[in-house]
Amino acid sequence: MSESAFVPVQVPPPPRDIPRWFFIRRMQALAFSGAIMLLVGLVNLVGVIIWSGHLPPGPDWHLDRRRHETQGQLEGTRFMPHYHMGNRSPWEVRFTFKTPGGRPIHATGYTFDESYQLKQPGDVIPIEYDPDDPTIARPAGGWHSLFPWWIYALVGAPMILPGLGVMLILWVRVRQERSLLTHGQAVEGRVVAVKTSWYVHFGSKHPYDIDYVFGDLIGQEQTGRDRTYRYAWAASLRPGDPLIVIHDTMDLRRNALWIDQPGR
Repeated sequence: MSESAFVPVQVPPPPRDIPRWFFIRRMQALAFSGAIMLLVGLVNLVGVIIWSGHLPPGPDWHLDRRRHETQGQLEGTRFMPHYHMGNRSPWEVRFTFKTPGGRPIHATGYTFDESYQLKQPGDVIPIEYDPDDPTIARPAGGWHSLFPWWIYALVGAPMILPGLGVMLILWVRVRQERSLLTHGQAVEGRVVAVKTSWYVHFGSKHPYDIDYVFGDLIGQEQTGRDRTYRYAWAASLRPGDPLIVIHDTMDLRRNALWIDQPGR
């Protein structure tokens, strides 16, 4: 039985069973953009992890906090012009040193120090190493991994953080709208205008924003707008066509179209 005399179709009484994935019908662009940003950020981060061979934050994060300093002997260098950080390219530095216990260590690190252009194998150089794992070492002031630890954040954060922000906004909106559709009052409304959202694309299609007006059971009138990705249904609507609107009985400004209308 309809919960309002103004509603000409069957609308389940509250609390209604709203599908968990209902928001795909209304918030597809928000969900899609958030997921894409997260995916791109994670792919970039995984790429850096694979290339560097280290999980974030990487060995240099720990070296910055517990490094020991000593001297090592240069074995060789290689300039890396195809690797850029800003307008600079690093030197790959291969070196050997001995731990306080006399254990010989061969290691490789990286630096922007241009003095390495003039250094020769056998030169003594300052180095830093992890006392817990001396194989993790680097030229003093340089880094052990091809990527400094902050590169992980630089590569991942620009997409992951906005993506998480979008997904948080989506989560809040979904909770609010699901609660509204579950517990709100159903009344009849009518179409005021149907507009294509040209700035949102899914292939060659665009969602529709439906402007509508409705009144509550005591005659208060309120306007609303809802978005749908049911392209054919929305394109068939004309001003004055009836719609079912769900609204918050305490605040008419909280309203949405009923998601189970035919074709919706």
